Amino acid sequence: MVEDALNATVDDAVTTARDQAARKGIQVGTVQRVSPTSFSVDGTEPARVKDMRDLLRDFFRNTWEVRDAGEGKFAVEMTDLYQRQVKEQTVQEAIRTLERRVNALGVAEPVIAATGSRGDQILVQMPGVTDVEQAKRIIKTTAQLSLRLVENSAATQETLLQGAGARCRTTWRCCPAERNPGQPTYYLLRREVMITGRDLKSARVGVDENNRPQINFA
Repeated sequence: MVEDALNATVDDAVTTARDQAARKGIQVGTVQRVSPTSFSVDGTEPARVKDMRDLLRDFFRNTWEVRDAGEGKFAVEMTDLYQRQVKEQTVQEAIRTLERRVNALGVAEPVIAATGSRGDQILVQMPGVTDVEQAKRIIKTTAQLSLRLVENSAATQETLLQGAGARCRTTWRCCPAERNPGQPTYYLLRREVMITGRDLKSARVGVDENNRPQINFA
């Protein structure tokens, strides 16, 4: 759980570094995750090495350490403090999720708390639960919010793929959904995740311009 969160945080940073370099017209070879807490930039064009160094130090100041590895290479690693913050936030979010799931089971006075020498494990005690396997299934269910850009949509997958060509196998992915019951719509989505649950600050019930229920979130 914690390592997945660290990997996702690094992947977000990789995307940011790559996009910002492109916006400033800086050519780089590769930007990729090296470990759950670091990524590398390789092949920066010689004339723009200083610009890339400044870019990295600007966008990743305070929470990341940028090290110049020479010959247009940079190593960027999360600070120890930032690693702890990500781990603690991940565990607390998981605890809140588990609390909602356990409460839905109607358990009286459950205990859900961080445990372990590193505080990255969660203790769950549910007094009175008889169907242990069902409780495990509910607790283990994985849920992750991810928002991707939509390139196109069509009523059938075949129609969608005709216009997508080879892109659907590399940069894009196809996803079915039902906007209306019994009427599936197929979407061509960018594989790169633009927003994840880590970016979610708040969510509440609201209504749209037609007075229909919707979720407002920041």
